[in-house]
Parts: sequence; C-alpha cells; structure tokens
Amino acid sequence: MNENLLFENEKKRIEYPLSRLFCFMMFIVWQMGIIYYMGPALTIDGNVPLPISMDNTTTLIVAAYIICIILLIIIPDKFVWAARASALVALVTAFGLFMPMAPETLALLLYIQVFCCCFMIGFESATIVFLLKEKTAILHLMLCYPIGYFIIAFIQNEIAPIPFSGFRFGIVIMLIPLTYFYCRLPSENCPRFVKKSDNLIRPKKLLSGAYFLALLGALLGVIGPAVAAEIDHGVSMFYGFAGIAALILYYLYKRREMHPLKTLPFAISIGALGYLMLFMSLYVPALQIPACIFISVSMTACALLPLVILVVVKQYPSRFAVAILMSLAVVAVVVHSSMLEIFRSDLTMLYLSYLAIIIVTAIVYLLVSPFLLGVLNEKLISKETGRAVPVFSSRLSVLTERELEVADLISRGYSNRDIAKMLFISEYTVKDHTKNIYHKLDIHSRFELAAIINKK
Repeated sequence: MNENLLFENEKKRIEYPLSRLFCFMMFIVWQMGIIYYMGPALTIDGNVPLPISMDNTTTLIVAAYIICIILLIIIPDKFVWAARASALVALVTAFGLFMPMAPETLALLLYIQVFCCCFMIGFESATIVFLLKEKTAILHLMLCYPIGYFIIAFIQNEIAPIPFSGFRFGIVIMLIPLTYFYCRLPSENCPRFVKKSDNLIRPKKLLSGAYFLALLGALLGVIGPAVAAEIDHGVSMFYGFAGIAALILYYLYKRREMHPLKTLPFAISIGALGYLMLFMSLYVPALQIPACIFISVSMTACALLPLVILVVVKQYPSRFAVAILMSLAVVAVVVHSSMLEIFRSDLTMLYLSYLAIIIVTAIVYLLVSPFLLGVLNEKLISKETGRAVPVFSSRLSVLTERELEVADLISRGYSNRDIAKMLFISEYTVKDHTKNIYHKLDIHSRFELAAIINKK
C-alpha cells in the first residue's frame, strides 16, 4: 500500500507551545462571548437594549455557516488566508465599537462581529484537523479549552453582569491574540489532499462511524448549553464544570497515559447520568443544578470532535473532511430546533429524547473507538528507513507476517474488500486470514481484534 502521501502530510503538521495555543484559544471565548451576549434580554450598560434584531442575527449565523462550508469545499487549502482576513475585519469593527455612533451603525458593527465569529468556526476546526500535530491538538483541546471555558463562565455570571463597555473591551482583548495567531500560522503547511491518482483506499467503515459519532457529538454540543440556559446560573456552571472535566481528562492523559478518546466513555456516562437527572427534575426540581453539572461533563464529547476528524484525515486526507464536520454541526442545530418544536409542550418526551441521544452516542463510540485509536497508534516511524512500521503487542507474535498485515488493516477500519485491494489478494484469501487470526487469538470479531492491537 502506497502511504507516501500520509507520511508527507504528517511531517507538515505543526507543533506549537502553550503560549501560541493560548492565542488560538481566544477564538472560543470570543465566539461564546458574542453569541451569548447577543441574547434579546441583555442590554447595553443594563439600560438600553442592543440595537439588533434576533431574526437578522439568526440569518447571519446561517449565512456564515453556509459560506464557510462552501469555501472549505472549493479552496480548503486557502482557509488560513480567509481566517486572517476575517480576524482583521472583526478586530477593526471591534475598535469601531468604541466610537460614538448612531444605533444603526452600532448594529452594523455588531452584525459583522456575529458573522465573523460564526464564519470562522470552520477555520478553527480546519486548523486543528489539517495543521496541528496530534499531541498539540490534545494540548489545545484539553488544556487551553478549559481556560476558555472558565473565562466564558465568568462572562456569563449572573451575579455581576458585564456592561457593554466591558464587553467591547473584552472583544478587542480576545481578537488581538487571535489575529496574531492566524497571521503567524503558515499557510503552506496545509496537507496535500488525496486524489484518485493516489490510489489511496478509503476506510469506509471508519469514515462512516467517525462522522456519525461527530454528528451525535455536535448534537450534544447544542443540547447541553441549551439546557443550561434554562437553569438559573446554568450557563456559568455549565462551562465552569466543563472546564474542570476537561482538565481531569488532560491529567489522565499526561499522568496515566490515557488517550482522551479512551477516557470519553467515562465523560459520556456521567453526562448520561446528568440527562437522567434532568428527566427526574420534572418531578424533583432540586435536581436541575446537579443535572446541569453532570451534563457539562459530556461537553468534552463535542470539544474532541476535531480530534476525531483529525484521526480520519490522518488515514484519508479528504478535502471535504472539515466541510462535512461543519455540515454535521448545521444538521445538529436543525435537528435540535425540530425537537424543540415537536416537543414544545411535552418536556417529558424532550428530556427522554436527550437521554436517548447520549445513550446512542455511547454505543456508537464503543463501536468506533478501537478503529479510531488504531489509526492514531498503529505506526511508529522507523529511524532506518523513515517509513512507518506496525507496532504490535506480544500477544500477536503467533501470527504470520501476512496475518499481521491483515490484522493491522482491520484495526484501522478497512473492510475485507478494501484489504484485498491493498494487499493484491482475493477477498476469499482475506477471509481465510481473518479466520486464522480469530482462531489463534481466540476472538470472534473485528472489534476485539482492534482492541487487542491498540492495547499497550
């Protein structure tokens, strides 16, 4: 199998220090600060309502998503330049908020802020998926994101609301390091996307499973904050405890060498308990706050979506990867809006639907995770040849060289037909090798085989 494209793309990935990632983290603070502050109940200095229409804001958000998706499909390798331009426009308009102006002009500047922060969501994901090394992405998502969550929790506190003067000053403080980050981000490090001439086989099962998991994670990322917004002090608590949960996962990663994707079952289980509490709060209202806290832990499932897609891109560098992720995020918003409309007068069914979604997420994750981890951990770079070589546990020493090749590809989510094409053998031969592997290892499924290969 020709994997030169994958090796070259991996060499291009960037490793950044924490200080640079802190600048990058400002995006989520800016985004959440803008979106939440634009609520119709919030006011300038507590006196004058913001001169914007929520209908116009919604239209701008939808337009920003659609334009971003189109751009990521047509010119995905130019997203760094688009991010630079968007950050600069947002920064200039943020400075404009300090100038005395008519309400119409102020509204225009605020609309531009809304558009830019939503337009750049895809660029943030593209930066993680296409440019960052895996360890750097984990550092950003598991250590920098919690800091961002804590800042959002502070912004959303209901005890001492932030006035508009503080809001606009905060925007500038967030956008200066973010603009610096994108201006220093090398655009030439974008990966070379796969073409038909590369003869790279798509791991269809891995791709379908990963994208389905991404859809469910995006849905949880929409549901969680929506639930928190309905509870007194809920948003602040939600992001505060989400930050604590992410830091715990990072500790397990650094001290216990547990990959974040391996710790997600615990976070999802705690989140499921939270949604169960949310349902029970219909009968015991005191459970609302504990439910909000437990649900916040499942926010890590959404935060790690770019890492899941990074795994997919390392295996199959499709130009559509981030565009698909963004499209799934839009679908998640539409699905949740439809659920709210359908169950408008039936909170019991709505909360049961939330519980069902996180349970399905847990099941899908358990089925897909061994293959995701197989892509992340299956290879090391040989110092002699510079090429990747499989790393197997001692339990697999009973397998022949060909059986090891088949086992390696199975663990990375390839079907029998895919493996036959890659090894230039018949599909029947692949099935025979698979049977022999199962017999020698006393296992019965690809799931078990992937779990053995990924076991340290």
